This record gives sequence, C-alpha cells and structure tokens, in this order.
Amino acid sequence: MKRKLAALIVFALLPIFSFAQEKEKIDYTPKVSGLLKAKWEYAFEDKSGRFDIRNMRIGVGGKLSPIIDYKVQVEYSSNARGRDVYMIDAFAIARPFESFSITFGQFFVPFSDELVASPSQLAYANRPFTTEYVNIGASGRDIGAMAQYDIKGNIPVSLIAGVFNGQGANNTDWQKHPAILGRVIYGTMDGFRASVKYYTRKDTLDRRVTQYGVDARYAKNRYRIEAELAVRDSVNVEDSRLWSSYLQGAYSFAINNNRALKYIEPNLRGDAMGYNIFDEGFDIGRITFGVNFGFVPKVLNAEVRLNYEKFFFRGTREGIRNAAEYLGYFANRTDKRLSDRFTIELLLKF
Repeated sequence: MKRKLAALIVFALLPIFSFAQEKEKIDYTPKVSGLLKAKWEYAFEDKSGRFDIRNMRIGVGGKLSPIIDYKVQVEYSSNARGRDVYMIDAFAIARPFESFSITFGQFFVPFSDELVASPSQLAYANRPFTTEYVNIGASGRDIGAMAQYDIKGNIPVSLIAGVFNGQGANNTDWQKHPAILGRVIYGTMDGFRASVKYYTRKDTLDRRVTQYGVDARYAKNRYRIEAELAVRDSVNVEDSRLWSSYLQGAYSFAINNNRALKYIEPNLRGDAMGYNIFDEGFDIGRITFGVNFGFVPKVLNAEVRLNYEKFFFRGTREGIRNAAEYLGYFANRTDKRLSDRFTIELLLKF
C-alpha cells in the first residue's frame, strides 16, 4: 500500500518536476544586439557623392518567462529628419501555446517580407519601390497588437491578424478607425513560400487607404529568388491606384580556406511602379546589380555591398519629378532617389 501511494505521489509530481527542469533550461539573460550601416553613394545625374550613416541600432531582448519574449531597440540615422536617437522597437510576444502568439507594442507591420527584414538581412543597399513608396502605412513600424496562428503540416500555414494606430512609429494619437492587417502565409523560408495580404487605414485627411498584394519566394541551400506585387489604393481619390512589383535573386558562393572572406554573393533585382500600368505601362523602372562580400570575424559579422542602380522612365526624369501624383515622393529637386547611383555599403552586426 505504501509503495502504491509513493508511486502515485511521484506520478502526480512528475509534471511539476518536468516543468521545473524545463524552466532551468531557459536562459533569462538579456541579449544585446547592434547594427551599423554606413555607406558612400555617388549620383551620376549631377556627379555628386555623399557619406551616410543609414542605420545605427542597439537593442536588448530576451525572455521574461517561459512564454513571454521582449525586445527594445533604439536607432540613430543621419536621414532621421532632425531626430537624434529614437525608439523603433518596444514589444512583447506572448506564446500561450506552441502554435499561437500575440505581439503587443511597437514593431514592424508584417505586410511584406521586405518590410519585416532587418537591414542586416537585406541583400541590397536600398529597398525596392514596393517598400519605399507603395506600402505607405504598412511599410513601417506602428503601435498595436497582432495575433498569429501556425498550422503545421506538409505545407505549413500561418494566419496573421493585427490592429494598429495606423499613424506610424511613436504616434499615440487617438483613432476612431484603427488600421487593420490580415495576411495568410503558405510554406516556410526554406523551400517555397507564398502569401496574400491586405491592409487598410484612414490617412491624415480621413481618406480610406487600402493596400493588398501577393508574394512568392523559393530558397534552397545558397540561392533564392523572390517576387512581390503590391497595390495601394486611396478609395476616395480618383485614379490613385499605385502598382509596384519586383523580382530579385541571389546566389552565394562559399569561400573555403580563407580566414576572413566567407562568401561572395552576386545579386540582381528589377523593380517598377506606376499608376496606369495597363494603359501606359510602369512610370519608373530600375535594375540593381550587386555583389556582397561576407566577412565573419569572431565577434562581429561584417558584409561589404556594392550596388549599381540604373533607372528607366516613361518620359523623362524631370517629368516624373513634376508629375502631380509623384510630388509627395520626388518634389525636392536635390533628392537623388531618381538618379543612377553607385553605392558602397559597410554592414556590421552582432
């Protein structure tokens, strides 16, 4: 009888002992991370150049409990329009179940893989048109909450839904109509992956803006190819549907028996955007030729990127700058965003 009782007690306490052992394996030490992107770029339009600190970030993250992760990150950028150091991430992720998570705070709205990717994960010095100009609102950080449910199987599926202020990072204005995000992702980052997504918000003039799109990628071993089509439509404004797409690929060649250089990665991207593409074609096109050199010292990961960007226009460069629909993007004549450019970029991360 005593043996049976002892066995029953041990059996009842096993989950507790297992949980205690599991807790002991969790590392609650905060993890510090950092990133520096410095570049020199040359604009062929007027034969001028500049040095730029595109991103300098430092963050800390880790676990608060077995089911709660957190991250806080600040940044300095020479393109920050008068701001010094400012907060870019401040969020927690709760995972009450293995397949379900809730993110709360300020973070990137995951409308597109190119948006969510850290600058250290991008293959190019500059993001595509889809990210920079079309996905306004869904192309950056915002304050809100997001739920994700992962369905495992031969083809994994992730369901994402989120609600946000809709006014961008560090903006806490009261909202009558918050921004809504929905996205369905099929597959994984290793192999084939595709998604459909939808985002809607009210802009500062109380106009309804919707964004939707599809993307697909295939990655295996050392090569990858990615494509995306995205559309932004101001519902209350006539002829305001802006289309954008890109196709990009890269192959990484491993360098053996070299203490410093670990890989060389040539890459190629074509992207374009325009309003009346079915009648007139794309207004702006660009081809980016690049090669990345990967260096991996003991403490810092380092990469040197060389990019050449060639632009194409329906009409002229000045015509695009003066076009009413593009004034918000290219009104400043000193802006070199429409100039053919050569860029040398240094990336350090830890």
